[in-house]
Amino acid sequence: MEVYIGGRAQGKLAFVKEKYPGKKRIAEGASAGEEDCVRAEIIDHFHLYLGRFGEDTAAALRSVERICRENPEVIIICDEIGCGIVPLEKSERVYRENVGRMMCRVVERAEHVERLICGIPQRLK
Repeated sequence: MEVYIGGRAQGKLAFVKEKYPGKKRIAEGASAGEEDCVRAEIIDHFHLYLGRFGEDTAAALRSVERICRENPEVIIICDEIGCGIVPLEKSERVYRENVGRMMCRVVERAEHVERLICGIPQRLK
């Protein structure tokens, strides 16, 4: 498993597509179901996928564990959303905390992790 993180619009998907031109099955986190993620070669906007679980952290964790277990070669692309101003709304704070916790689980299993800033990769793991 590989993970690419970075701020919004930092060129993560373009970088991955250029690096792996043969990978065509891309699940879009805003709309993909769990089955789509299990079969995907790339999951883009993983933070949006996780956000769809709301405050159900246990369900999000079960889904993440399944994706990692059944799709160990997947490439996960996720925006960094925990930096900056702390949101006033509790639901937004819970969302950010859940994404952070779930990404810690994903990164533990990943063989390769990179952060992209302005399209420039920085290897973290």
